[in-house]
Amino acid sequence: MKLRFEIEKQKRKIEAKWNKILAVALFVLMLFSEPLADKLLTITELHSVYALAEKQPLAIYYPYTGNSGLTLIHCDCAVILIDCGRSRAQFDIDEFLENTNTQKIDLAILTHPDNDHLNMFVSVAGKIHIEKFITCEYSIQTGSEMIADLESVLNAQGTAIETTHSGDSYIIGNMQINIVFPATVHKNSNNNSIVTRIIYGDFTALFMGDVTASNEKEILASGADVSADVLTVSHHGSANATSEEFIRAAAPKYAVIMTSESRYLPSGQTIARLSDFGCEIYRTDKSGLIAVCSNGEPNGIQIFTDR
Repeated sequence: MKLRFEIEKQKRKIEAKWNKILAVALFVLMLFSEPLADKLLTITELHSVYALAEKQPLAIYYPYTGNSGLTLIHCDCAVILIDCGRSRAQFDIDEFLENTNTQKIDLAILTHPDNDHLNMFVSVAGKIHIEKFITCEYSIQTGSEMIADLESVLNAQGTAIETTHSGDSYIIGNMQINIVFPATVHKNSNNNSIVTRIIYGDFTALFMGDVTASNEKEILASGADVSADVLTVSHHGSANATSEEFIRAAAPKYAVIMTSESRYLPSGQTIARLSDFGCEIYRTDKSGLIAVCSNGEPNGIQIFTDR
């Protein structure tokens, strides 16, 4: 029995060693192979994705949490958290934050107060300091118990919940964060989702929350700049968003869908519209953890996944 234990122990050590060697080898290959832009490396170990992504100036992490929103952005020394939705049984938010080496959050954005975008915020705020917290006005108007709990936890660390509207802009580290939507309060929760556009050098990313096609028309009518290298697809790939008109305006090279494959999501119509435009699609239900990275230069995008 003791001999078997020692053998298994040595096997684990050898596997860990080879995983590290693989991560380093892939990173070296990424540095010296041409062209540098638009690479997809599929890594078999989660910690390898983290190891590769953390070496990049900007890394956008999309963990697999099913049909919920949770996006973490590390850029140089700044951290942004967009939504922190419901947890799947196999997803550990503490382990995720530890693997991404998240010590503090400079800006947290709650796009709208639905549980699949809000649920884990209270837990995270109780463990990690959040410097600034913004949400849509609708979130405050709901007066929900969960919002009240979150406000209490944030107040204890000296942080207030602030509301934001289209036209607002924030500078976090070397990133510019522009709020694209909403301008006013709508009746439906999804229709109040904050749409955020992030600029880092020549890299742009657009995060859509759960807005609908009607909201997309409002955004386009406002004249807001929605061009983006990477589009975080609205409402887990719902058919009632990501219209052809909006895709043309955004002109994304890549689209990321946070979803759990089901009969309805992501919609085949949404997938078809993005594919017809020539957009490369990445889905958390297919790829698990997705890390979109950029050095802020033209054609400096790299994408790592664990499947």
